[in-house]
Amino acid sequence: MPTPPTPQREEQFLVACFEDGGGQGFDYRAVGERLGMGTAESDALARALASRGVFQALSPSGEGVFTPDGRAAARDLLKAKGKDPSLWTNEQRAYLKTAFQTAGPDNRPYNGGAIAKAANLPTAKADSLRTQLIQRGILADSRQMRTFTPEGLAVVRDHFAKNPA
Repeated sequence: MPTPPTPQREEQFLVACFEDGGGQGFDYRAVGERLGMGTAESDALARALASRGVFQALSPSGEGVFTPDGRAAARDLLKAKGKDPSLWTNEQRAYLKTAFQTAGPDNRPYNGGAIAKAANLPTAKADSLRTQLIQRGILADSRQMRTFTPEGLAVVRDHFAKNPA
């Protein structure tokens, strides 16, 4: 029997499922994989959240749908804690690390295509990650200038100063 998830792990999973499907349907096994979870852990988390009325219509293939209350809870969690590094996926972390190294402490604009290439991400995936990070308030929402928000820059700077690897 898998160990019960920590509240932090559950929050990370919930936010990642929300981002995966834009608050609609999602693939919770793919989300779990991106978070470094095995199938058993992602299945257990999805079932636990379904039993509390957050998810519904879980399929044997690993797909699910948010309930209206679950969607609202995930959106609120994303707004409240989206900048917290413990809730970032590995792909988001790789994107942010590369963008921060490029932008530097003075927050110079960076080239999204160059960030995707340097982080070994397909351009479409990097664009999706950028959108997620804008929703989290870490990156600025500007079409021309790729930069961090002031608060996002501070969080990223602090995180990578403590966790350089």
